[in-house]
Amino acid sequence: MQGISRRRLIAVSLGGIGIGSAGAYHSVQESAAVDVSAGELEIADAEHAGEPDAVNVEVTTDVEWSASTDPDYVVVSLSAGADTDDVTLLTSETYDTDSTDGTHTTTLTGDVTDSATLSLSDFELLFGQEMRSVDVGVVIDVELVINDSVEAETSISDMATVTITEEMDAEITASGEGAFVFD
Repeated sequence: MQGISRRRLIAVSLGGIGIGSAGAYHSVQESAAVDVSAGELEIADAEHAGEPDAVNVEVTTDVEWSASTDPDYVVVSLSAGADTDDVTLLTSETYDTDSTDGTHTTTLTGDVTDSATLSLSDFELLFGQEMRSVDVGVVIDVELVINDSVEAETSISDMATVTITEEMDAEITASGEGAFVFD
């Protein structure tokens, strides 16, 4: 994927954050029941030749919820950093809903170099260095909000390695003339 303006996209399709199928039970106003469970997040390792202008992670997330009281909205957040325990919020989406049961698919994209623990210089090769690998933690948080209160939340995360290699531009040409020489 070098041709996409030197940006390296890490794409993943997430098979489901389920808010509503199983898990912890929370009691909210008017005896509303909310169940929470989480799927898995899998981010593939990536490789890029040359120094990137940005290191974007793109995550597609399927959200499913179920509650006995109509929720106000669902918030899906994308965070990243050098580790899944030390991430910075990159972007989020709020999805308004008035349905007790529902699903929503969203794609979030963020530059991991906007994280407090990673910068663009982490993805640059040092003089004479042919390759550099950087571990990146990615976290998706989902919140279900009822009556302006977070009543259910879940989080999934994964670590991936981004490898930067030296961009090799090489060209060689030769020309000349020759003749036989006798002694």
